[in-house]
Amino acid sequence: LCGTSNIGEDCAMFEAIHGSAPDIAGKGVANPSGLIQAAIQLLNFIDLSDTAEMIENAWKTTIEEGYHTADIYDPDSSKKKMSTDEFADKVIANLGKKPNKMMPADYSTDKRIKFHDYERK
Repeated sequence: LCGTSNIGEDCAMFEAIHGSAPDIAGKGVANPSGLIQAAIQLLNFIDLSDTAEMIENAWKTTIEEGYHTADIYDPDSSKKKMSTDEFADKVIANLGKKPNKMMPADYSTDKRIKFHDYERK
């Protein structure tokens, strides 16, 4: 579910923390959440925090509503087991919504992720 960033002096890279999962590529079973989280970090990094906030809130709403991919699906608490594409489409459909139970993302000016200039010591 996690994204990661590697930020250097001249460039930055954002990716899902778990890697590319070539063993399940093209099968529609991968959870795209790690890439979504990495994209949120990227958007904050390039000062598109309003867009990052909207996507994070849509993602949280989707998770909260019980729409889950197979890796986090639980028949007792999930509403529907979804493919990679179905999950991504549900996140898109939830753009503009905020979660009710999870803390909504808030990247207003004073709460934005702060990236510091690189200083080699």
